[in-house]
Amino acid sequence: MVNAIMYLPAPDRVVALDPQTGKEIWRHPVIGGPPSRRGVGYSPGDASHAPRIIFTSGRRLFALNAETGAPEAGFGRNGEVDMVVPYNSVPFIHKNVIVVGANTPAGPVGAPGNARAFDARTGASCGNSAPCRSRARSATTRGRVTAGKGALASMRGPSTSRWTSSGSSCTSPWHRPQPVFLRG
Repeated sequence: MVNAIMYLPAPDRVVALDPQTGKEIWRHPVIGGPPSRRGVGYSPGDASHAPRIIFTSGRRLFALNAETGAPEAGFGRNGEVDMVVPYNSVPFIHKNVIVVGANTPAGPVGAPGNARAFDARTGASCGNSAPCRSRARSATTRGRVTAGKGALASMRGPSTSRWTSSGSSCTSPWHRPQPVFLRG
């Protein structure tokens, strides 16, 4: 719930509700597969971009205008980005960065997927994380860890991860990152 509006997925749509009355404020139908039932993310926007509701549906990442429920035309292609690898959970959003995992089976069918980052304003890919061994390649300067291109710093203490790819640059400062375990 943000600013007295509850945002949530339903079997074939994402809705905004008045939490006091249950009255529907807006609905956005999701065609081609259900939205993740684990929830939606919220990006507060900035001076040039309205607040957005961010969610996944299989291998698609969506951005809707939080006030109207309309797809954000400047995000990917009409509010939708193909993530290539599916992720059916709530995207993690920090400032201008959206981070998602991957739903790929372990074992011979497919290897576990890396975390991927997208620009919350445009939907442009900011790259994907390297496996944990990237920590050894990180440079430490005055208590700050700066990971290399496409690497996600996961060491204790303050750190900065820079995700870059094809003209887009996303920087996300993380203070004491902690693993999050969700049971679904």
